[in-house]
Amino acid sequence: MRDGHLEARPVRLAAVVLAGGQARRFGGRDKPMVAVGGQPMVGRVLTAAAEAGMAPRVVVGPPREGLPAGVVVVQEEPPGGGPVAAVAAGLAALDAEAGVAARRAGDLAALNAEAGVVALRAGDLAALDPEAAVAARQASDLAASDAEAGVVGLPVLDAEVGVGLPVLNAEAGVGLPVLDAEVEVVALLAGDLPWLSADAIERLVGALGESDGAVFVDESGRRQVLCGVWRARALREAVRRLASVQGASMRALTEAMNVVEVRWEGGRPPYFDCDTEEDLRRVIDDE
Repeated sequence: MRDGHLEARPVRLAAVVLAGGQARRFGGRDKPMVAVGGQPMVGRVLTAAAEAGMAPRVVVGPPREGLPAGVVVVQEEPPGGGPVAAVAAGLAALDAEAGVAARRAGDLAALNAEAGVVALRAGDLAALDPEAAVAARQASDLAASDAEAGVVGLPVLDAEVGVGLPVLNAEAGVGLPVLDAEVEVVALLAGDLPWLSADAIERLVGALGESDGAVFVDESGRRQVLCGVWRARALREAVRRLASVQGASMRALTEAMNVVEVRWEGGRPPYFDCDTEEDLRRVIDDE
């Protein structure tokens, strides 16, 4: 809370990068791994997503060496099943990541009873030791303002006893806070966008509002659906509506969704994708 007003809760963001396909017009090369400015194109996309605060980041495609640490790699089923199959695989990977986080929070919460005993002991000791009481209050203040610190606990040392005792979430007193692991907004990004930037992604997130999605449109007004951000819940519902994800088009996936169209002004378009060798030469010449 600041100046008597509740601060807006941060929206949890993630990125799903589609990096499969056959690249038939690219001489059979692994197009997302072709370097531009010394970095693979898919690496540039992942960097932009990270700088825009997106985590986790999922790449849908075959296993590759040289991807940034912490990136989750999954394969659509069947391999080569098309962009919607890749989107479904990416969403499933995000759900799996959220499940891991929830289980970790659950494991911590399962220690509730023991933590409560420790908290009481810490309180008893602090009451007997003014120095420990000060340290406890300072640690509690930090734990209350820092969610991560509240999860791991902050040690309070009792000088007389010489034993470290964890201070738990100050508001709850006992137990550990449960993390909100569910991703709310997902960026769907092609793996061959060499001019994508964090600024472009942030512009899309800012335009999203209450809509299901926000995408860039090119000069002709065509939606660039693999350079957009989407409500995760709306995406999941759209996937469920399809009879089959295999071979389905992105248009079929998104046609019933409420989408904001964003025009890019100010330089190289972030939605420009390298479909051909000629596109790549254009990008390299502009570097």
